[in-house]
Amino acid sequence: MDLVIKGILFGLFLAAMIGPIFFVITTETIQNGRRAGFSITLGVWISDLVIILLSYFFIRQLSEYINHPNAKIILGIVGGIIFIGIGLISLLKKIKLDEEAYTQKWGLKSMSDFLIKGILVNTINPFTFFFWLTVMSTKVFALGLSPKETFLFVGAIFLTVAVTDSIKVILAHEIRQFMKPLHILWFSRIAGVGLMAFGIYFLVYVLI
Repeated sequence: MDLVIKGILFGLFLAAMIGPIFFVITTETIQNGRRAGFSITLGVWISDLVIILLSYFFIRQLSEYINHPNAKIILGIVGGIIFIGIGLISLLKKIKLDEEAYTQKWGLKSMSDFLIKGILVNTINPFTFFFWLTVMSTKVFALGLSPKETFLFVGAIFLTVAVTDSIKVILAHEIRQFMKPLHILWFSRIAGVGLMAFGIYFLVYVLI
C-alpha cells in the first residue's frame, strides 16, 4: 500500500507540471473537442508505456545512451525544433471557430492523426525519458523492488497520470463551452508561444 501511495504522489507531481503535453492536450481539446483530446492523451499513454518498458528492461543501455553528451544534444535539438514548429503552427494557423467545424464528423484518420501527435509530442520531450529513467534507477532498482512491487509502484504513477490527463480533457471541454471565439483564438496563440518557449529552452539548454 505504501508503494501505491508513493506512486500516486509521483504521478500527481508529474501531472501538476505545466509542460508541452499540457498545452497540446488543452489546445486540441478546446479547438477540436473531447475526442481529439482523448486521442492525444491515448498517444501520450502509449508513448509512456513504451518508455517505461524500455527503461525497465534496458535501463543500463538506455541510461548510457541518454546520458551521453551527443545524445542529449541530439534529443534537445530535435525536440526543440519540433516544439518550435508546433508552436509556430498554433500561433499562425487560421482556426475555424464555428460550431460546425467543432462538431465535425470524425473518422479513423482524424483519430489517428491526433494519436500520432500525442505519441510524437511525448516521445520527443526529453523530460519524459529523464523522469522514467530516474524512477527506475532511484526507486525501482536502487530499492530492489520485486516485479510485483514495481508493477504496483509504476502502475500507480501511470494510472494517476492517465486519470489527471483525462480530467484535463474534460475540464478543457467544459471551459470551451463558456469561451467566445476570440478567447479560443487567443488561447491558441498563447499555447503556441508556450510551446515555442519550451522548444527554445531545450535548444539553449543542450547547446549552452
